[in-house]
Amino acid sequence: MNVRISKFSAKGSVVAPPSKSLAHRLLIAAALKNGRSVIKNVGFSADVTRTCDCLTALGAKITVENGNAEVYGIQNLVGEDLSGKEIFVLNAGESGSTLRFLMPVVAAFGIRAEFICEGGLLRRPMDEIINVLSSHGENIEKTSRGYVLSGKIQPGKYVIDCSVSSQFASGLAFALPLLSGESILEITGKPSSESYFDMTLSVLKQSGIGLEKAGYKSIIFKKSDYSLPDETVVTGDFSSAAFMLCLGALEGSVTVSGLESLSSGGQADEKIIEILRRIGAEVTVGNDFVKVAHKKFSPIEADFSDAPDLAPVVCVLAAFAQGKSVFRGVERLKYKECDRLFAIVDMLGKTGIKAEYKGDVLTVFGGEPKGGAAFEGHGDHRMAMASAVFASALEPASVIKGAECVSKSYPDFFADFRRLGGKIDVGI
Repeated sequence: MNVRISKFSAKGSVVAPPSKSLAHRLLIAAALKNGRSVIKNVGFSADVTRTCDCLTALGAKITVENGNAEVYGIQNLVGEDLSGKEIFVLNAGESGSTLRFLMPVVAAFGIRAEFICEGGLLRRPMDEIINVLSSHGENIEKTSRGYVLSGKIQPGKYVIDCSVSSQFASGLAFALPLLSGESILEITGKPSSESYFDMTLSVLKQSGIGLEKAGYKSIIFKKSDYSLPDETVVTGDFSSAAFMLCLGALEGSVTVSGLESLSSGGQADEKIIEILRRIGAEVTVGNDFVKVAHKKFSPIEADFSDAPDLAPVVCVLAAFAQGKSVFRGVERLKYKECDRLFAIVDMLGKTGIKAEYKGDVLTVFGGEPKGGAAFEGHGDHRMAMASAVFASALEPASVIKGAECVSKSYPDFFADFRRLGGKIDVGI
């Protein structure tokens, strides 16, 4: 799908889509519980749908209606010898979270399973978690379409390097309480996106999982039964809301509601509030909303180590700030749905804005971007959304190619864009 967007001044309010990060975690915890759970506001994003599909393939019963999920937990997997039974086929689609969270869980069950990977998922880093699981009794074969697992991991000490992704540790944290004895999780190096691992631990605590934590160096998991409350709610997603907030910062005034702070449980992308203030936008924060209005921008420095998903749209703002903006902690952007470092430089370059990266640092030389660009979605939802926000402030109109990928995290993105006054031609 190609979309043409003309310059406009965004005005109005929208409701933030559900946090897919939290939805993944609550769905898994509900599926590992013996009994029924209701997760409200789970949403319809493609990645969350893949997690639902995989959990259903494992035996959970999940019904999603009006954005709410009713979950009956997986039965007859834990503690049984299913090694000789038929293979479980789990289609993770393009969802890295689904694959990285559920691969250790499958290894704990001791079942034969095949994960199907689509798009660029097979190219995303998995060696670290594969090596750790393999060293504890799992057999993992990479194929042309995904991964085939057999065997069963055992209790013990699990040492994992999470400098590429904290999702490896989250997957192990879901799996280790399923094992027959005590296990220790040790995270080496500096974990990327620490707050998202903290979100996992918060969900585990909600689920009654016994753990003892001494920083990230030693987390002791005892065998525990999952007991997520019968009803939980997925709050609004700062990662997705950031695009609409930046739209308001560029032209006009935008309010996004449904943004209850999760600072205790970990939405790292709440950092967008601080970044918007520092770059010069007018920001008002309420109990469950954020309002952003346009003001003149100034160049900034920021670190995206814990919030890499903000980088594409913040670089759009930096393109309009006269001078040099410097962004650190960006190296892992290479390993997202696309190489986002390359994609960001490509996006900015098409408007005449120079950007360059070296190692872990990305520099944007802001100025006066020109419209009439043909942006590439790169098969990456966040690049497509960032390009749409960029186009909203450019003349003449610009086109985003492959814009349908926004459904991965924000299916209503273009509908919300229109609600704020967006001038969009679809399917050109």
